[in-house]
Amino acid sequence: MWLLSLLILVVGAIMFALYGLIFGLAFRSEAAVSAASGSLVILAFLGNIFFPLSGALLTFAKFTPLYGYIALARYPLTEGFSVGVDGVVTEEALWIPVVNVVVWTLIFAALATWLVRRGRGRQ
Repeated sequence: MWLLSLLILVVGAIMFALYGLIFGLAFRSEAAVSAASGSLVILAFLGNIFFPLSGALLTFAKFTPLYGYIALARYPLTEGFSVGVDGVVTEEALWIPVVNVVVWTLIFAALATWLVRRGRGRQ
């Protein structure tokens, strides 16, 4: 189980390092921190972090960057089970948050690469 926790930590660090890099490259230094922090709070709400979501919001949450990382962080404790606001217990396979994290990491890597190339093109 400790190996899974270590893997979650490393993958999350890579994903959010790329997230920070994107905002650092896309905005001026004064606005980058504000934009990254503000969008992170919105993504945290939409990613099922603050309180359990259900229905359409939960379906939408599964496509946000923070959902997969938080689901992986919770997995060793909950083994994929979660309780919604309506009290319904649901089980989620481990591959769903893993695919979420991998896809968002690839999206962030592609976007950061594009922003770096765009910045070098201006020099």
